Amino acid sequence: MLSTLLRRNALSGLVPEFPAGEIEEDWLEPQSAADERLERFRELLDNETYVNVHKLAKEARNGVPEEVRSEVWKYILGVLRPEKSDEISYQQKLQNEYNEFVSHIYDDDEVVRRVVHEVRRLKTLSASTAEFFSREDKSQGKVDENMFVRLISIQLGRARMEIEYHPTMVRLVAPLLHVNRAESDAYYCFDALMKKHEALFTRDGLNRAVTSFLTLLRALEPEFVSHLESEEVEPNSWVPAWMQTLLAGQLARPLLLRLWDTYFASSEGLDLHTYVCLAVVTWMRDELLDQEGPDISESLQSLPSTMFMDQIITRAHNIREDVVGRRLL
Repeated sequence: MLSTLLRRNALSGLVPEFPAGEIEEDWLEPQSAADERLERFRELLDNETYVNVHKLAKEARNGVPEEVRSEVWKYILGVLRPEKSDEISYQQKLQNEYNEFVSHIYDDDEVVRRVVHEVRRLKTLSASTAEFFSREDKSQGKVDENMFVRLISIQLGRARMEIEYHPTMVRLVAPLLHVNRAESDAYYCFDALMKKHEALFTRDGLNRAVTSFLTLLRALEPEFVSHLESEEVEPNSWVPAWMQTLLAGQLARPLLLRLWDTYFASSEGLDLHTYVCLAVVTWMRDELLDQEGPDISESLQSLPSTMFMDQIITRAHNIREDVVGRRLL
C-alpha cells in the first residue's frame, strides 16, 4: 500500500509606501542592522533556562531572519515549550508521537492521488511556486511529495471540524516544509496553523471570509470592483484561494515568509489577513485598472515580487482602523 512507503520515509524525523516597481536600494536593510537583529533573536533563543516567547513574538512581528525562522516559528506557534529543562526529551516525545501518527495513517488512495497530483502541478507551475520545494537548509535536499501526503492525511484524520481535502492545503504545507528541517516539526506547525484556520475549509467559514472581503472591497475600491465586473473577472476565480492559502499560492517565497512571520507573532494573527488582501489590491490597483480580463486574472494569481511587505502590513493595519472607524462591517 502507498501508506507503507510513506511511513518508512518519515520515521527518522528528518527530511532528505514605494510605488509599484523596483524596490529602491536605499530601503534595503544594512548588513550591520541585519546582524544586530539576528543577534537579538539568538540571545532570546539561546537562554539556557527559558525562552521569553512574548519578547520573541514582539521581535518576530517585524520579520524573522532566515537563519532562525524555523526555531522562532515553533516557539511562537506553541509547538515548543519555553522551558528549556526538558527540551531534548520533549522534542523526542513529539517525534515519537508523530511517528505513531504516521504508523496509523488511514489508506485513502484518492487523497494520496490528489495530493501528489497537486504537488507535481505546483512544482512546474512557476518559478515562485517551485521555490517552496527546496529547503532553507540546503543540506536537507528537496521536499518530497510523500511528505505532503503524510502531513495532510494525518491532519485530516485529526481535524477538529469535519473538513475534506482541498488542493489549497498543499500550498499551506509547502512553506512549513520549506522552513523546517524535521518533517515532524512541519507537521506540528501545520497543526497549530490549522487550529486557527480550519474554519476556512468548511463551506460556511469560507463563505463568511469571502463575503467580508468583498463587502469591504466594494466599499473601499468601487472603481476597481466595477472594472472587474466590466472585464468579467469573477470573484470566485481568485478570492477564495486568497482566503484559504493565506497568499501562499500567490506571493513569492520571501514575501510570503515575511508575511507569515507577522501572522504567527502578532496579536491580530490571521484576523489581519482580510486587510492584508485589501492592502495588496490597493497597492496593485492602478496597474490592474489598465489591464484587461485575462491579464487581471493572471496578475491576481501571481502577485508582484516587487512589493514591500512591511509596507503592505502597515497599510493593512491602517485599512483595518479605517474599517473599524467607519463601521463598515
